Amino acid sequence: MPRQLLVLGVWSVLRCGWRYAGFCLLLCALGLGSAWGAQKVRVGVYQNSPKVALSEAGRPEGIFIDLIEGIAEREGWEIEYVPGTWADGLERLAGGEIDLMPDVARNQEREALYAFHQEPVLASWNQVYTRQGSGLRSMMDLEGKRVAVLSGSVQERQFEQMAESFSLVVEWVSLPDFDAAFAAVSQGRADAVVTNRFFGVRNAARYGLEDTAIIFSPSKLYFAAPLQSAPALLQTLDRHLRAYKQDSGSLYYSSLRRWTVDEVRTAMPSWLVPVVSGAGALLLASVTGLWVLRRQVAVRTAQLRRNNEDIQALATENARLYEEAQAHAKGLELRVQERTAELAALGAFLQAIIDHIPNPIFYKGPDLRFRGCNKAYEEAFGVQRASFVGKTVLELDYLPFSDRQAYQVEDAQVLVEGSRMAREAAMPFADGQVHQTLYAVSGFRGADGQPSGMVGVIVDITPIRDAQAALKAAHDEQEAIFEAVHSGIVLLQDRVVRRCNGKLEHMLGYGPGELLGTTPQNWYTSEEAYQQAGGIIYSLAGHGATHQREEQMRRKDGSLFWSRIHVRALDPSDISRGLVGVLEDVTTERAAKEALRQAKEAAEAADRIKSSFLATMSHELRTPLNSIIGFTGILLQGLAGPLNLEQAKQMGMVRDSARHLLALINDVLDISKIEAGELRVACEPFNMARSIQKVAAIIQPLTEKKELALHVQVDPGLDAMVSDERRIEQVLLNLLSNAVKFTESGTVTLQAQRLEDFRVDAQSERAPAVQVSVTDTGMGIKEEDMALLFTPFRQIDSTLARKHEGTGLGLAISRRMVELMGGRIEARSTWGQGSTFTVTLPLHAQPNPEAA
Repeated sequence: MPRQLLVLGVWSVLRCGWRYAGFCLLLCALGLGSAWGAQKVRVGVYQNSPKVALSEAGRPEGIFIDLIEGIAEREGWEIEYVPGTWADGLERLAGGEIDLMPDVARNQEREALYAFHQEPVLASWNQVYTRQGSGLRSMMDLEGKRVAVLSGSVQERQFEQMAESFSLVVEWVSLPDFDAAFAAVSQGRADAVVTNRFFGVRNAARYGLEDTAIIFSPSKLYFAAPLQSAPALLQTLDRHLRAYKQDSGSLYYSSLRRWTVDEVRTAMPSWLVPVVSGAGALLLASVTGLWVLRRQVAVRTAQLRRNNEDIQALATENARLYEEAQAHAKGLELRVQERTAELAALGAFLQAIIDHIPNPIFYKGPDLRFRGCNKAYEEAFGVQRASFVGKTVLELDYLPFSDRQAYQVEDAQVLVEGSRMAREAAMPFADGQVHQTLYAVSGFRGADGQPSGMVGVIVDITPIRDAQAALKAAHDEQEAIFEAVHSGIVLLQDRVVRRCNGKLEHMLGYGPGELLGTTPQNWYTSEEAYQQAGGIIYSLAGHGATHQREEQMRRKDGSLFWSRIHVRALDPSDISRGLVGVLEDVTTERAAKEALRQAKEAAEAADRIKSSFLATMSHELRTPLNSIIGFTGILLQGLAGPLNLEQAKQMGMVRDSARHLLALINDVLDISKIEAGELRVACEPFNMARSIQKVAAIIQPLTEKKELALHVQVDPGLDAMVSDERRIEQVLLNLLSNAVKFTESGTVTLQAQRLEDFRVDAQSERAPAVQVSVTDTGMGIKEEDMALLFTPFRQIDSTLARKHEGTGLGLAISRRMVELMGGRIEARSTWGQGSTFTVTLPLHAQPNPEAA
């Protein structure tokens, strides 16, 4: 631009004379002067090749470096590079330590922190790269993965927001530059890396990485300056960038060709040469005419002046037209270059998008030859797009030949007609399996209305077909169960039968299909019963509950039967979807229950009569027995006169038999009272330790007679207790008597201790209790006889019954009494080694005045 202004000044001197020379030279001086007064510009540098980087020799390089150095050369600036990380550069920029930071994407947040020029340097987008063969293709594949990002970059914040929107848990690995980030993925310290398209395209192969279909945030890149910097610096950048972009041979395009993979194609428009030639010829003719006129100036001065003015006007117009044509040509060339670059970027962007689609996609030209495909197509058929691009479907050896012919015919028809076609097709995939697919193709036309190409999509519907087959099998199974059950099943919608099984039709006396479309009103004995049942059922079904009731119902022939009904809503939130009902004919069951109830009542009445009879008879028998025992005692004591030895022996036998009979009658009386519900237990305070010593003292003579050792161990803290003292002593005496009776040698041990955390069953509350155990070293009990221990009138062995006296009621009575007092009795035994009976009773029994 300064050189152009200088030429303009010299031409003005020659053409217009010195009148305008001062003005033009002043203009040149202004143009040649710097638009920004500063002589040193501090520029931040970080590693992000090819946009900006430091070479191995430490020299700054890249697209942004080429541009700022070119501008500095024209403006006379001195560049001072300040290397560091991306985060260092932004921090220095915010603090005014540097004047420019290259490669900054512009957004609302950064506009509040930094100043930007208006003309973008480059356009880019962000993309995720990963190790080759990793299988990471989409956002959902990043769940639980480690993702490397440039620390403090806009990519880091944008990608974190994307991950949060997908509810992904991702481990972020922040690194100072992209080289470190790519190295982390290559070395396995990260699974993926987020970068811009320039760095990714240029460096992916070097680190053994490949791109994925995850593309986001297209953006424009600028130089950024401190927020309070001089506007002239940014204005100067804009002026040079606009000038660079209008010149296809400028530093801008040469730098792009040098640093990027994609060449920016430029071509001279075909119409520009004749236009320039014509203008040049016209200009040459004008100059020639001017020379001829000057030769004739002496002869025809007046005419030459007029002609000269005309020629000058024509030359000026020609020059103007030439400059306009040249500017127009450059503008068209620039537009072609920009459009070419935009189309290349758009093509890459669209390819990346379709690579993200999981279904195989291909597209063909008007000659039905493949133009491309997505990665899903390559993976499905195990091919690379370069291997079949330019071929027709007839040349694809991974498809059966007969199928290839059919595809070719169909594709040709779709292309010519510009129509769409979709059908199911079986295709062999790279996994060796034949997949069921939905094959859809669509033809499209160009602006001239002629066939331009076609696109195809292949959707693998094998899982859908498998699911349909499984669903049909499940439906068939459910249908078989539906018809096989012995209960009637019905589906009602708006109280109308929509479906039912054969069992329901048989139960109600209807033929196949007769119930469909009818209401259940005829099933009920009255309209009132029908309305009442419907109200109850619908009110409960709306809350998700299953309604159950027994109702007398009417068959088609008018006969009545009892039915048990279960009804539930298909969807409690939407009753209109219907109700499912299950009906069972319980007429026979109800009759059996009624017969069982009557039999039970009769048995209970007979049992009460029996128990009352036994209680009465036992009472009547005890009176004469007590008299016999009393009179025999008087005779044995000699109060009625002396007895000889034989008489004393006989009277002793009478007394012992009477006592045995009295004990039997007492046991029968107790068990009768229990079964008749007449036995009551008292709840009074007493000293448990004293009662135990009392029982031990009673049993002591029996142990001494058999030469057995009796051990009594009572917890010192055991004293006061609230329960039935007499019944507890009765139970302990029974257990100790049995222990002595069935022990021929050894010991009988009675232990008592306090428990703090006892409950008789899972439903009762925990409470303090006393636990008393009686252990002997007798003959023990066989395992198969343990179930008979607490059965009334039963002993574990008839041989034992003959050897040892007993009624078989003691343990049964003891168990009933312990349970009445809120406790529990347990037994464990080893045959030939002895037995242990344990009684656990609450320290404070609950009053129970009711009969047992």
